[in-house]
Amino acid sequence: MPQISVVLPAYNSGHYLDEAVRSVIAQTFTDWECIVVDDGSTEDLSRIEKMDSRVRLIHQENRGISMARNRGIAESTGEFIAFLDHDDLWLPAKLECQIKAMLAAPELGLCYTDFAAMDAEGYYSSSPSRLITGENFLAMLKEGAPLPTTTMLRRRAIKLIGSFDPFFYPSEDQDLFLRVAQYFKVSYLPICKALYRVHGANTSKNYMICYRTMRNLAARCAITAEVRQDKAALIAAQAAIPYRRKKFFGPQAYDAARASLRSGSIGKMIVHLFRAICWSPRYTITSMVKFLFQDKVGVARRLKYTAKLPIRDDLLAATNYDEMLQQSGSHISEGLGFTPPLSQQHAGQPKVSVIIPAYNRPEYLRQAVQSVIDQSFTDWECIVCDDGSTEKLDFVCQMDPRVRLIRQSNRGLSMARNYAMSECLGELIAFLDDDDIWLPGKLEAQVAAMNADPGVGLSYTGFRLIDSTGNIIGPGWGGALPEFGGSFPSFTMIKRSLLPIVGMFDCFCISGAEDHEYFQRLRLLSGTARVPHELGLYRVGSGNTARRYRIHRRSLQNIAEKYAISARFRHDQVLYRAATGAMREFDRFLATNAYNAGRESWRHRRILETAGHIFWALRIKSMQTIRSLFLFSQECTSKFLGRGKRNLDAQGDSPVSGK
Repeated sequence: MPQISVVLPAYNSGHYLDEAVRSVIAQTFTDWECIVVDDGSTEDLSRIEKMDSRVRLIHQENRGISMARNRGIAESTGEFIAFLDHDDLWLPAKLECQIKAMLAAPELGLCYTDFAAMDAEGYYSSSPSRLITGENFLAMLKEGAPLPTTTMLRRRAIKLIGSFDPFFYPSEDQDLFLRVAQYFKVSYLPICKALYRVHGANTSKNYMICYRTMRNLAARCAITAEVRQDKAALIAAQAAIPYRRKKFFGPQAYDAARASLRSGSIGKMIVHLFRAICWSPRYTITSMVKFLFQDKVGVARRLKYTAKLPIRDDLLAATNYDEMLQQSGSHISEGLGFTPPLSQQHAGQPKVSVIIPAYNRPEYLRQAVQSVIDQSFTDWECIVCDDGSTEKLDFVCQMDPRVRLIRQSNRGLSMARNYAMSECLGELIAFLDDDDIWLPGKLEAQVAAMNADPGVGLSYTGFRLIDSTGNIIGPGWGGALPEFGGSFPSFTMIKRSLLPIVGMFDCFCISGAEDHEYFQRLRLLSGTARVPHELGLYRVGSGNTARRYRIHRRSLQNIAEKYAISARFRHDQVLYRAATGAMREFDRFLATNAYNAGRESWRHRRILETAGHIFWALRIKSMQTIRSLFLFSQECTSKFLGRGKRNLDAQGDSPVSGK
């Protein structure tokens, strides 16, 4: 098994791919494998495997660079994973210096280096470039994450955080590296070990798509920081877009304006130039002055690109890597880090792994675990992930030998589920929240639905609503999912084989919204099966996260916007219409949730709390709430009149009333 797996996605790469593979073969560190993922190219890439025995070629239909990278990760075997784009190059000692840094600090999840810009013909700058100046989550959130070509990740980080999000293109790398930096330490090596090729086909040239996706990511991080009351992260998220507009998107808009001028598109040139002036006025005005009053022919090329291949490694960096690593120790971020606790290993592999994230509430947790034990389907394991509870939850291990308890510090619902998913052994994964309950035939019905169709990657069942005391309230739900969105986690089952492709729950989504985003991702990448029976009980009013209506609504709107941007870029009209119309479904769901919580509070005579829930229900979906209140008032009136009639009848039958 090689120590490093190099993942190289390729699509109609031409001679660029040959140069990229040669730069991998030329590495001074030799214990590697290179997985070239052909993303549906029309050209024949079989020549690549003949270049070296350590190079493997994998074919797939054209599904985009994110899915190609995810396929490469799924096929890789190394402890460390390095990424290289087909049009970029590595300098010979890139892997050597990064593996030394990763082995010297086991807490590192990400290591990256400097790079130099290179044009289409192979001329590169003798002065290294560095897009960002920070090595921790807050700095990356504000300034941006490193280029994939400069990075090396630990497999454990990807296993816990998840892989590239295929619906966040072209900023999927920024999203992944930010997620890694939030929970792992990051190291920056101040040496140039990669060459980034700048040419007309770069995906980053479409700066407006990049701008929209980064604005969506910054808004998502701001919502999460607001919920967690993390002021530093909130400030960084709010400052991210103005900073990047000035430093990145403004210059890119100016370059687009010049390209439009050369092509004769005056209207587009005016639009791009207006954005450039608004976003980065100083850079734009200075560049316009240089463009108008200086010699333009060949100047930019002579100033920017001064060297030509073949590359001499000693031109850009020293070769004493041990001394360099000692000097770069101060560049390791003081991040949160993540060291998973040890857990006992099961003998044999069960069919289903049940995942229960838990935080306090032992009385509800006991009921949830007992509902798993009572299942008619018995080939399962249950992993309870204690998310830093202040109360002891050890009793779950005594309820059944198939129940395991793992622990982590408090990192939220998404990371609790992700950690449990990285520990599970089953072919299928079923989720259950610690305050919900399954009916006995739930697992059996879902396993049958998954086995009936190999193309199904997700199945879900109906459920009934219960209050905090376990009493059933309102009608059940067993219908089909809406065009956009997902089911509740407690009534969903997925295939574990999809995890390397689909990834994990998004740790930037707030609790109560991450399930919608994750299951929507699954629905778009695999088949779905519905079990038309109410086989679970969903508890309302137990402090569940879906009751934070304002934040929850913003988060759901952010998710819908993310998929709308992706659909617009992919020209997927069906997904675009579903995503843009999703807020109506989300509002209906939130209003129903607020109304049910208000009814629960009314039963316990909590007047102010009832008023608050009804206020949010009216604000989100006024007519739906008014209709529900009218029906509720009729129900209360009939009960009151019925009670009064019974009292009058009782008084009429009494001896006193007969006098």
